[in-house]
Amino acid sequence: MSDLKTKKADFSKTLLTGLYYSLMIAIGVFIVVILVNFLQGHISTDMQASELALLIAGLAIAFYAAFSIQMPLHELGHLAFGKLTGYELLVFRIGRFMWIQKDGAVQFRRVKFAGSGGQCLMVPPASSDGKIPYLLYNLGGIIVNFAIAVIAAGLALLTLNIEFLSLFFILTAAFGMAFVVMNGIPVIAGKRHNDGYNIYTIRQVEGGMRAYETQLRISEQTAKGKRLKEMPAAWFELPSQEAMSNGLLAGLGVFAYKRMLDLLEIEEADRIMASLQEMDSLTAAQGGFIIADRVYCELLGENRKGILDYWLEKRQSNFMDANKTEPAIIRTIFTYELLQNENKDLADKFKKVFDQVTETYPFPQELAMERQLMAYAEEKAGEKKEKE
Repeated sequence: MSDLKTKKADFSKTLLTGLYYSLMIAIGVFIVVILVNFLQGHISTDMQASELALLIAGLAIAFYAAFSIQMPLHELGHLAFGKLTGYELLVFRIGRFMWIQKDGAVQFRRVKFAGSGGQCLMVPPASSDGKIPYLLYNLGGIIVNFAIAVIAAGLALLTLNIEFLSLFFILTAAFGMAFVVMNGIPVIAGKRHNDGYNIYTIRQVEGGMRAYETQLRISEQTAKGKRLKEMPAAWFELPSQEAMSNGLLAGLGVFAYKRMLDLLEIEEADRIMASLQEMDSLTAAQGGFIIADRVYCELLGENRKGILDYWLEKRQSNFMDANKTEPAIIRTIFTYELLQNENKDLADKFKKVFDQVTETYPFPQELAMERQLMAYAEEKAGEKKEKE
């Protein structure tokens, strides 16, 4: 029976993945055909180079605008439907612009750190019988993208006599449907856990509801200024290894190892990270940060150059370079220079970089943890020097 269930699950996963990519390809082909047809209808042999450049620039602007409005609309959908179901706003971010709830007021910040193009993080109402509302909050972005797609398609028909405006509405409708597919079909595409995947996990996977609510409660306390080590230990109980093959449940493992770092339980943090690395359920960003944190743990422990070189291969080095304004990345580079290269002057320069980043970073309690970890590395460096 177990084998039958596994086969059914694998078949469903294959079917959904095939549907996902088929629809995304179809939408992509549709957009290309629309653009090519528009160009062919407007390019003539006697067209001036300046006119052609203007036409292409106009198409590029329409394409970019139609795509760019989808992310803010998606996040606004989460916000609106979250509010309807009793959620309270914690963080709303579009690119580098962030609105964060602090001390009963919404504060605006301009930030520089890794993340998706947008985020709407809210805290749910109190649970009832171990359950919280989740469906509309997670579906909110999809609903709004779909509604905008339908409205845009209607406007495209109404403005057929204004060709360029009609084209813009067609592109808006197409990109709206792309967002619906991208976020609605419950698959892990590029190791990205979309809204549909979260809904499926909460609804169907044992422990999914707990993982979902716990991570939102942790985020709530983080936004209120609490460090991970100050939160209830029960929140960070690890699911089974099998359960963490699901990305949402693996998120609890990520919080668990970070709490161990906050408690300076370095070996335990490294053990959890090693366990997580056996999973194929982490996002690419989570995997990159875990390697960076394991490098930190290795530097404090045996400090084996071979292991460090293996972890810091080209892909990981590129990841760390792309996220060089992240406090955790700066902390690891600082520790590497201090304990592996024994270059205190360069380490001090990275410490100054860390201080510069703190000016715009919105979560001071995370900075406090990173400062503690850097101080711990300095303490280890001092012990090493005394032994010599």
